[in-house]
Amino acid sequence: MPLHVAHRPTRQQVRRKVIDAASRAFRTHGYARASMTQIAESAGFTKGAVYSNFESKPELFSTICIENINRLSPPVIAELDAMFANGARDASAIDRIADSFAQIVIESGPWQVALGEFRQLAVHDPQVAESYATLLRERTEQAMRLLDGHPLARRLGPQRTREAIWTVFELISLLALEHAAAPHMVTPAAIRSVLASVLGDFPHE
Repeated sequence: MPLHVAHRPTRQQVRRKVIDAASRAFRTHGYARASMTQIAESAGFTKGAVYSNFESKPELFSTICIENINRLSPPVIAELDAMFANGARDASAIDRIADSFAQIVIESGPWQVALGEFRQLAVHDPQVAESYATLLRERTEQAMRLLDGHPLARRLGPQRTREAIWTVFELISLLALEHAAAPHMVTPAAIRSVLASVLGDFPHE
């Protein structure tokens, strides 16, 4: 009878399983309470296997955050295309993108709570601060790459485009935190209203 030979997972497969397990842990427990031991067990590997792919917990967290940004940014840019089609402001498109952003705000609540913990630790921990700076830089550069050549970016210019990106990301982060902490006050309707107001003030000529 032939022996069954177990296939060793590739490095890419290991990274994927670790990222998926870490995503669940950070969303459920927050950054501080999610441990690398817990993540390794959930992924089905040793801590050594986790650390051979990610140098530290901050690096792992930043990797997941950047992955989420890369996943969410393209549909947002697609909505911007509709909102600024033909150089004119489209009220229905503004409402639509406000709805899209509001959904992101509500769904990203647990992640924004974890990111808030990460940001606080960055104030006093140099390793976390380095990872947090990398995360912010990649977040902005990813959005700049997606907006390259976009009519909105051409109208605003590089510096104002960066400022607009920063404003949108920070607004989403703040609204998500407030909704997570006080959902009965910071309601989905209130979030949509705030976002529509901000988007309606974007330059369009």
